[in-house]
Amino acid sequence: MATPESAPVAPSIPYLEFAELSSTADGAGPAVPSLSERLADLAHLASASVSTSTENEHEDEAAQSIHSHLDAIESILRDPRPALSREVAKCRPDGVSYGRFDRSRASSLSSQAPDQKSNGPHIENGFNKTEMLAQLSALLTEVNGLHAQVGDRRKETSEICDLYEERCRCLERTVAELELEVMELKSDLVEDAVELEGIQGTILGLQTWIDSLLAEQVMLRRQRYLAQHKARQKRWANGQKNGDYDDLGADTKVDDVLEGLDAWMRGLRDVEEGFRSRARARRTRRERRREMLEGTPGVEKKDEGANVDTDAGLWSRAFPAQLL
Repeated sequence: MATPESAPVAPSIPYLEFAELSSTADGAGPAVPSLSERLADLAHLASASVSTSTENEHEDEAAQSIHSHLDAIESILRDPRPALSREVAKCRPDGVSYGRFDRSRASSLSSQAPDQKSNGPHIENGFNKTEMLAQLSALLTEVNGLHAQVGDRRKETSEICDLYEERCRCLERTVAELELEVMELKSDLVEDAVELEGIQGTILGLQTWIDSLLAEQVMLRRQRYLAQHKARQKRWANGQKNGDYDDLGADTKVDDVLEGLDAWMRGLRDVEEGFRSRARARRTRRERRREMLEGTPGVEKKDEGANVDTDAGLWSRAFPAQLL
């Protein structure tokens, strides 16, 4: 029970004032029983209800309600300052009270809370937990779907990257092959330049030999003309009109000229044979390389056959048959 010093301020129930006003009324209405009589009747009823109940049974909601009202009555009767309590009760918001009544009400509410949680949605801090869990579950499902899609995109990207890398490796091999072919073509150009210089040297040697032969013939003609002129003068001086004279033209050695031409032709044939042998070696290297890289020897041989005709025709176009 609460003491006067520690009892909290509780709202006053105007039973006492109502009873006093009713008892002092001038014969208006029936007489109201006193508080002691009512409390005695309540005590008798409470003892009767306790005797009918078993010891192991818990207090039901009616017993809790009776105790709460008794707490309110005790707080009123034990209040040393009822006037102040009434003023405070007027200023206090509705539903706010203290004392044993509130503690019993809180215990009853706490005992009923699990049933309310199980029957209805749980609301905490202004949020519906059930609805929030449903939304989070939907969001988790979407995130899992996005994760699966990202995994699929990652696989596709990995496959594309692998294909791209394979394509890059093929292009690198192709570039390396082309670089090798360019190097071989450069070496062929160098060999062709060397062969061209050899042929040009041979032709220049022939041209020089022909020029020297022509110069020698011109000089011999002059010498023959001078010799004939001196012979005529000498014959005229000696009185020989129809005398014979030596023809210096017989001094020209036709056999030497023919031998020189034969030697030049032999050198030219040697140059031609070297040119053809180097062309065959280049064709063989190209055929082997293309057969190893592409694996289509039939097509490559056909292409190389055209190159053979082209290489064979180089000499005939450079040196017609009438020169040989």
